[in-house]
Amino acid sequence: MIQIHPLNDRFVTEIQLHVSNPKVAAMTYLPEPYPEDGAQVFVGLFVPLLEQGVEFPYMILENDHFVGMTGITRIDFSTMTGEVGYWLGEPFWGKGMASRALALTTEMGFMIVGLEKILGIVLSRHLASMRVLEKVGYECTGTIIESVPKFKGETSVVYEMEKKRWQQVRSSNIRRMGFPPNGFSLEED
Repeated sequence: MIQIHPLNDRFVTEIQLHVSNPKVAAMTYLPEPYPEDGAQVFVGLFVPLLEQGVEFPYMILENDHFVGMTGITRIDFSTMTGEVGYWLGEPFWGKGMASRALALTTEMGFMIVGLEKILGIVLSRHLASMRVLEKVGYECTGTIIESVPKFKGETSVVYEMEKKRWQQVRSSNIRRMGFPPNGFSLEED
């Protein structure tokens, strides 16, 4: 069963292993090559932001094994809009895990964080990630030109999900993807 769990240091080794894979890092904002202490630094930076309720980094677990990361970042609290992001380790690609994790993250963003809109921004060449967003029910709203140095000048596609729409597509997502509606964990280890 796929679950999302608040980021902690339990799976630092697994995070490091998967993000050090150039195929994983290639489509993310993570640095390439990934620094040897990158996962430990990442956890050290983002756990306090999670505790402060500013960013919501979550680990994707399958049967209590780490498979990737997801989360809500770049939250604008004046409009209650955030951006979703996710990645999976290469051994877990093509198994429907990203869609399940995205649905859980979307649920968490609306029901726990209290967002009104969630954006998904993906490189136009990352077709698999676009399919994940579409499968969960996100709607394409346009494109942007990336300004982040790693992808400067590339085109990204913007998807969005509004809370009202999520309430309409939520039940079909839960039935179709085979997970309980409470597949995220809020307790600390």
